Amino acid sequence: MLLLVRSADDLGASIEAAGAFLVHLRRRSVKPREFDEVLGLWLRRELDADLPTWIWPAPESRAGVRVGDDPVDASGPGPRETAVGIREAFSLLGLWSLCWIDGTLLREAKNPGERRLRLLESLATDAAPRASRPGAFFPVFEATEPSGSIEPIMRELGDRFPHLVGGRWFVDDRELGLLVSKSAHR
Repeated sequence: MLLLVRSADDLGASIEAAGAFLVHLRRRSVKPREFDEVLGLWLRRELDADLPTWIWPAPESRAGVRVGDDPVDASGPGPRETAVGIREAFSLLGLWSLCWIDGTLLREAKNPGERRLRLLESLATDAAPRASRPGAFFPVFEATEPSGSIEPIMRELGDRFPHLVGGRWFVDDRELGLLVSKSAHR
């Protein structure tokens, strides 16, 4: 998941509300989704306006025509899956949007750190300059993440995306929601 917040002025209230929403969803779920993790928080004026939508391969129907294909030319291939895109989103009054993201790049990644890096590599190239300000992406780590591993990850992200990654990070605690953490020392 990716939490998009409209402005720094809305950050505190958005983190509290989105965190409470996540806790509620997780408590209602019988089993956690495989990738039910928040990878980052991104300050973006237009929220998800110019981010890619996740397109998946259409399933085969009984007649051999793929859903979404042109029924006149059923021999052609269906749409290809998007490398990274928004699968679904929940937004509150245009202040924040919690986006479930999916795609081949994310599913092929071995761990949250690799998924976070692939997400930034995919989205930052086109979408970041138009809708974000410098220091607008803040990584989110699982509460179980070893504290000693966060600083090196923050340095790597800051080195690779110096105009996008901010010096602060957040923690996703499945029972308490999103928590503000400390700043990185670069």
